[in-house]
Amino acid sequence: MARITVVDDYAEFLGTMTAILDGLEGHAVAAFTGADTTLDDLVRSQPDLLIVDLHVFDDHQAGLSVDALASVAAPLGNVPMIICSGDLQRLRDGDTLPRDHGIYTLEKPFDVEDLTALVDRALHEAARSQASA
Repeated sequence: MARITVVDDYAEFLGTMTAILDGLEGHAVAAFTGADTTLDDLVRSQPDLLIVDLHVFDDHQAGLSVDALASVAAPLGNVPMIICSGDLQRLRDGDTLPRDHGIYTLEKPFDVEDLTALVDRALHEAARSQASA
């Protein structure tokens, strides 16, 4: 069982993710609503995995900052991050995410099986990375 922090702008999405990750998979979930979430909130939640919507950390004036996403993960140590969004084409067209930071992507809409498989993969790879460190 892992501690998973989910950040999204929509309460319905947070409820669905909590039901899937906590209810079906048995993980402890901390859910935060959108841009009101601070880095301190994320750190205090002590996540083993962070799942965020692409637009939560998006600068609408300058476009997506991949460096900003990586910097969010930095204070959390080696916590893997899943970027979950319906707008992942922007990532494919622009900068690539630094894979050494344990950043994964999941495009909305997604199947429950795709979500749980990626969560398992991210947690497994993080555990393997920590074991070899």
